[in-house]
Amino acid sequence: MNALLTAFRRTLHQRRVVFWMYLANLLPGLLVLFPAFGTLNALTGRSMAYETLLEGFDYTVFSDFMDRYGEAIGPLLSAGRWLGLVYWLLSVFFAGGVLLAVSRSEWRGSRPSFGAFLQGCTQYFGRFLRLALLVAGLVLATLVVLALAGSLLTYVGVDTFDERTLILLWVGLGALGALLAAYLLCIGDYAKVWLLTHDDRRAFHAYFTAGRLVNRNLGATLGPYLLLLALGGIWLGLYGLLESALPTTGWLTIGLVFGLQQLLIAGRVFLKAWTLATATVVSRRWQPAPRPNPVEGSEA
Repeated sequence: MNALLTAFRRTLHQRRVVFWMYLANLLPGLLVLFPAFGTLNALTGRSMAYETLLEGFDYTVFSDFMDRYGEAIGPLLSAGRWLGLVYWLLSVFFAGGVLLAVSRSEWRGSRPSFGAFLQGCTQYFGRFLRLALLVAGLVLATLVVLALAGSLLTYVGVDTFDERTLILLWVGLGALGALLAAYLLCIGDYAKVWLLTHDDRRAFHAYFTAGRLVNRNLGATLGPYLLLLALGGIWLGLYGLLESALPTTGWLTIGLVFGLQQLLIAGRVFLKAWTLATATVVSRRWQPAPRPNPVEGSEA
């Protein structure tokens, strides 16, 4: 708990870094949102289908809407998929700047300028991208193995398992998959700290070194990580409750929903920075590391 509080204070101290990350997450979405909004208005004209979909999902209305406008909507959906990749790359890109900022605040109490923050992002992007691809591969392989195991157990026990047992089996496998994915992602965050503090470029070496650290101190490493994931889930659940309670029937309520979405994005960005700061604090306590090389352009 002390590590979480210390990391929280450091994240607040670097709130300008969080704000830069928020803007970078907001702008790509707006670049897609405004053209999409203009396209929908141009296509639907006076059609009430768009307003009906805003009030609540109706598959019949959605199916008719896609049958009529699907050819024009297709590129927008494709842009949305590419936007997901952009957000993933942005999270990898900003990790170096965030870690550098919270590491500097530990021993110099300084706040980086935007130029110094950007330099930290670019300096570590290559090695963090290799690490992210490694972690993604491990998570995907784990989920595939669990899915195959579940399919095999379902096939073998199809004549003996009842429906309730099969549901419990898949729920259990899903929970196990989520826990293992969180474990692998947690190691990935500690590997980022290793790559930065030791100026290492070997993603495999950093990941398995961080894995030994996490395994030796599972409660102090995975515990806070799971707690922050739970906070993120609670934040998302609150957003869902508030969003469902607001009828999107006018510009005022649409504006309120947009404001809630921005709060959701800001909270998600803050939690990401908080998670990386926690990994920095915990790793320094269990395995002291050399200070990172300072980046020019910081502000005292």
